[in-house]
Amino acid sequence: MKRSIKVTSAIILLIVAIVLFSTKSKAAEETTKTETWTDFSKAKVSLVLDESQDEFKRYSAKLTDTTVKKDLNNQTILVFTHNKVAPNKPKNWNELTEIGIPVEKDGTTSKNSVTKYIEENGDLYCWILEGKLTDGKFETGEYFSVKVERPKLNGLGKRMSVTVLQSSTTIFLHEASEVDSRKANIKIGKMTDNNILLSIKNSEANCLQKLMDYAKKSTPIYTAKDLNLQIPNKSITDKFEVVNGAYYYVYMEMQDEKGKYYPVEDVWLYQGLVGKDLRDLAEFGGTRFKWNLADSEKNNNTANKPTSDKTTTTTPTTTKNQEIDKTTAQTILPKTGTKITKIVILLLSVSVCSVILIGKVKKYKGIE
Repeated sequence: MKRSIKVTSAIILLIVAIVLFSTKSKAAEETTKTETWTDFSKAKVSLVLDESQDEFKRYSAKLTDTTVKKDLNNQTILVFTHNKVAPNKPKNWNELTEIGIPVEKDGTTSKNSVTKYIEENGDLYCWILEGKLTDGKFETGEYFSVKVERPKLNGLGKRMSVTVLQSSTTIFLHEASEVDSRKANIKIGKMTDNNILLSIKNSEANCLQKLMDYAKKSTPIYTAKDLNLQIPNKSITDKFEVVNGAYYYVYMEMQDEKGKYYPVEDVWLYQGLVGKDLRDLAEFGGTRFKWNLADSEKNNNTANKPTSDKTTTTTPTTTKNQEIDKTTAQTILPKTGTKITKIVILLLSVSVCSVILIGKVKKYKGIE
């Protein structure tokens, strides 16, 4: 009897142990499942300007506010798009790094890894995906999307530049680009607005915006299209008249290839240089650019200025070297000459009569 009770107790204990072990195993399995994929719902993605030795801007990305798994069996990638549609998931480990940009443990990507997406037109969306190998089997989590702020363009005068020489014409892009085969267009025109020139000379705020507005509205004297970037193109200074000392604007624009690339335009001021074996446009800010404009000089052209229809002011005409004499009245004087003449005659008459009267008084003074 006692033996039977002991056996029964042992069986019960064994059953309890099995149940407890099974429960722990299931809990551990559930924990493993919930901890399999990283939660990227609060992750942030920023764009980092890389140091570069060339003219172009280069960008990489950085993933923050999350944990990044990276080893032989785990890899996180970033996929950039220009819309809210999630990309297709990779089917194997090799496709994982072909579709997206691998992320290091510190959240960074390789230099110049996202430049081309910034160069392209449209909004920027970053999709974060984690992939892993488990016993040789490839799996992925779910995409998490983050909208990324596009880097601002440089200020006017710093986006593009061009050298216009008698020997060649070379144009440079100073924004994000990794497509060397892209083309640019330029427009050249005379800069005759002295107010804008003085604004640039005095480094006034928005002076280059004024130059840009002027360049877009004015009629160019020459237009060049399909210029290669970073390498010398044919000279164009023999295609239009270059006047020594005269001012010119050069409007620059990247070809966007029907909206494929983000639009970039710029403008700069130049001065004609003509001499023996010399026919260049010297750029403002360079040593060859020499101002020949007085600080007090303003535009004489008022054709585009609004005029009042209520009153008209007439200004006395002067010759080029003649100044208006401010001591001379510039209005018609009152007609006072006739009255003055009459007063003078009256005074003279009174004086004459007085003299005659005094003489007569003296003559008859002794007569009684």
